[in-house]
Amino acid sequence: MYSGGFCYHPKTYNEFGQNIPGKIFRYNNGDISIATGLAGSLGRSAYDTDDDNPWRPSTIDYYTDRRVNDDGQVVRLTERTWVPLQCYSTITMYNCGPFAPCLFKPGDASDGGDPLTSEYGTFHMMHFATNNSGVSRVSTNGGTRKVAGNNSTWVGSLVPENYNDRRTSQVSTGLGGEFCLLIGLMALAQDRGKCDKAFTDPKWDRKRHPASEGISSLSGPYETDEPRGVVVEIAHEIPDGDGNLPVGNNDYEIHNFEWFGIAVREL
Repeated sequence: MYSGGFCYHPKTYNEFGQNIPGKIFRYNNGDISIATGLAGSLGRSAYDTDDDNPWRPSTIDYYTDRRVNDDGQVVRLTERTWVPLQCYSTITMYNCGPFAPCLFKPGDASDGGDPLTSEYGTFHMMHFATNNSGVSRVSTNGGTRKVAGNNSTWVGSLVPENYNDRRTSQVSTGLGGEFCLLIGLMALAQDRGKCDKAFTDPKWDRKRHPASEGISSLSGPYETDEPRGVVVEIAHEIPDGDGNLPVGNNDYEIHNFEWFGIAVREL
């Protein structure tokens, strides 16, 4: 959608296009693989017209005969069914061209409310939390519009060039921060309709990314194109029979990696 020569993200629910599901991937200590035993369930969008089917967010589901109720207790079901994984975080991210290349909003902006009139709140510009370590941490909570270091090999591919800081002498040591935003950047760096290639060919693996090799693939919308958007959900791993999450999958451990680890290392 364009107005005054600038493209913009959808402003109401009925402006969203049809959701196109992507593959589900598993991240484990730097290794990326296609997740087996999981299935994605698309949320309700403005394209859905079944009045008997209420609005709902997208989920990542696993097949089981147990689930954890709201009190944290494991409940045995009468039959096996698809149960949503515990969600860690969800964002909607848009690339709206060179002046607004990375706009995001927490949650799935395409679900909920009146599809014709309700607005879903404000999209935010991407920021980075930086310090003297040289790691740039993409953040939903403000910070600076510049990355740490002037030699970041992933600027121009994962992160648009206008986030570069040519005035600093600091050396970049990598990219980290909130997983949802990182995955959104990687997905939008692929050609239209090929977001999964960010994790398959060539793939982000063992904390290396083709961006670190100087491969520039950031795709922005053109005057004849719509802005590009993705919904990213990060979910916990499948719990065991007692409802316990595997080691490394609780909120504290994921948050600790986001703010103290490095997702994409410099070469």
